[in-house]
Amino acid sequence: GLNDTGFEVAEQDWDRVVEVYTTKDKQLQVFNQEVTDQNAPNNALQWWKRDSEKIALGGAGIVTSAYDYARFLQMLLNNGELEGVRILGRKTVELLRRPLFEDFGDQSTAMGLSVWVLAEKENAYTQASVGSFGWGGYFYTSYWVDQEEKLVAVIMNQVSPTASSLNNDFVTLTYSALK
Repeated sequence: GLNDTGFEVAEQDWDRVVEVYTTKDKQLQVFNQEVTDQNAPNNALQWWKRDSEKIALGGAGIVTSAYDYARFLQMLLNNGELEGVRILGRKTVELLRRPLFEDFGDQSTAMGLSVWVLAEKENAYTQASVGSFGWGGYFYTSYWVDQEEKLVAVIMNQVSPTASSLNNDFVTLTYSALK
């Protein structure tokens, strides 16, 4: 059911892919050919949406919609099941979100299988529950899953690089809205 997810976008759908921006010279600008040449000289302009043969950046290879991303996260929240269909084994999802490697980022966060995991809250400046997990993408996308709160969240900014606090603010505002 992830109809808008893949490693390239069909030409008839190119207009559905949003522009990517950069904060070059402290100004928000389109991530154009000049910026691409400086940051990823082996890639053609907009390679991430047109040609799966030119994937050169591991974190930027897949293209998806916010809806598809949220469905995938809902499957993880449901321990591998979505709409009554088992996609991943429950134990696989448990392993994915288990803190395996300590000292990742700060004292409260550990590394799971391709995700960060909130291992303890004593030193964490977050409202997320212990065991929450997530990751960020190349164009400043971010997601997390909080089992305790039955919460999935995804934000897709399309900016690279950036010094913005928007993702952290999104986390704070999301938890602040909970009853």
